[in-house]
Amino acid sequence: MTNKTWEERTIEELTPPEAVAAIEDANLLVARFGEWPTFEDAEVLALNLDRGNHSWVVETGEWDRRIPPSLTATLYVFDFRHASDNPARNPTKVVIKFEEFEDFEIDGFNHQNPIVGLGIKFLFSKNMNKNLFSVDWGGTGIKHEASFTCERIQVMSVEPMVWADTALSSDSKRHHGG
Repeated sequence: MTNKTWEERTIEELTPPEAVAAIEDANLLVARFGEWPTFEDAEVLALNLDRGNHSWVVETGEWDRRIPPSLTATLYVFDFRHASDNPARNPTKVVIKFEEFEDFEIDGFNHQNPIVGLGIKFLFSKNMNKNLFSVDWGGTGIKHEASFTCERIQVMSVEPMVWADTALSSDSKRHHGG
């Protein structure tokens, strides 16, 4: 085994260009990194599951107001090809929303949730009779895995990473009783 520099490390393509092209606002991530990142060594900071309002829509018949089930994931992403002291590493907080699931599994979530990468591909759904996104992340020694199919993916925000007391809030009083 040879020692490789950070710049020489490689990972197979996890998200092909046709999948990236179908992700809403993927250009926000591409603008930040110059390409769609692999999410290698990224960390899942927060997950927000929302069941949507399907039951209400069935009761009222207001299908045009339906909100699908969703998962909003907040991730710490960086360019793994650069060492931590290199500004080109580009530490970034990314929020991605996944909607309308066919299959959905998450296993494990704790104080640290690193992932090997984020794989997004197309998979034909016989139930829905159309292509869905097939999404997978996880694969490290720390137990956190996710695997699901969904109809829609949107990059909600991309901003420089600023470490606060929690993944989602910089209001330290709220978390320390002060």
